[in-house]
Amino acid sequence: MELQEFIKTSLIEIGNAVTEANGEIKKSKKTDTNFFFLKFGSEKDKGAGIHFDLAVTSSTVKQTDGRVKAGISVFGAGIGTLNKATDEKISRISFTIEIGHLMA
Repeated sequence: MELQEFIKTSLIEIGNAVTEANGEIKKSKKTDTNFFFLKFGSEKDKGAGIHFDLAVTSSTVKQTDGRVKAGISVFGAGIGTLNKATDEKISRISFTIEIGHLMA
């Protein structure tokens, strides 16, 4: 999966999961209280933000038609085809997405 798509999907799914979990508990407990929150900020030691520590691959693919494609993807095993050659390097990246006031 491309890095951009992985980050976007992860953030959306985390936000939706927290919202859905609160909705389920509100429904079962018959309350208006939220029980789960995404904490404002980005300070990992204070439990704030969403932290990523990923193994990513940067690759260059040369296809038999001469076209070259480069990109960064979240590391995963894949099945290659016979009509391309891939030069791939694996790296680790760590970063934090700060949660803004509207999500807190």
